[in-house]
Amino acid sequence: MSKKKTFEYPADLTAAQQALDAARAARHAFLASAPRWTEPQADIMSKDGTAMAGGEGWSEEQVEDNRRLLEAETEAARTVWAHPYWQELQGTDRVDAQTQLQHLDDQVDQAA
Repeated sequence: MSKKKTFEYPADLTAAQQALDAARAARHAFLASAPRWTEPQADIMSKDGTAMAGGEGWSEEQVEDNRRLLEAETEAARTVWAHPYWQELQGTDRVDAQTQLQHLDDQVDQAA
């Protein structure tokens, strides 16, 4: 069985990935707690007879919170994606390194 190649990441890149993970988690938590509908919606009856409750939609504050969280997530993703470290790697090494970076916290948790 071959041993998986490991990569040494610059500290600012790992910090950027952690910021991206945190931004995604914050937006996920917001969306889980927000109303289902972004705009007012009447009750809906599907073709199979299943009823889905409508709702009042998001408040202006929720719309702004979502915009802010999405912007933070997008900027964090851009920071990771555009990092100069990726230019040092070619082909499958780049893909493998990007995949491993996304799971870096998982590896740290397993080592503990």
